Amino acid sequence: MEWEKDPIGKDCINLNTSLARWLSDRLKFMYLHTTGWRLTDYFIKDAEGNIIKEESQEEYDRQFLNWRIELDDTSISLKAYADMMEGKGSFDLFDESGKAEKISNDAKKAIQWVADNFNNLWD
Repeated sequence: MEWEKDPIGKDCINLNTSLARWLSDRLKFMYLHTTGWRLTDYFIKDAEGNIIKEESQEEYDRQFLNWRIELDDTSISLKAYADMMEGKGSFDLFDESGKAEKISNDAKKAIQWVADNFNNLWD
């Protein structure tokens, strides 16, 4: 087919796998190199959204570490899914152990994490 010669067309053959691989690589890069995260976690706000207190340096550092862990965990889940779909690894997509189903469910949770944190994926 003609569209298979186009890089986007190739990606669209299994967009789920291509997307998982693409996001995994970039989230891993952010994990390794990020200097920022969702600062909304750092400020304590009142009911109207006014900042009433900034967290301590210790809390700031803890939240930054947690953000990096979330980036890494999300990257790992998406990589495992892409690897599975590309036939990498030592398991069968149709096995009875439930491993493939778990990897798939973890990838769906990872995609949901990306959606939930969409506005925070910057550095």
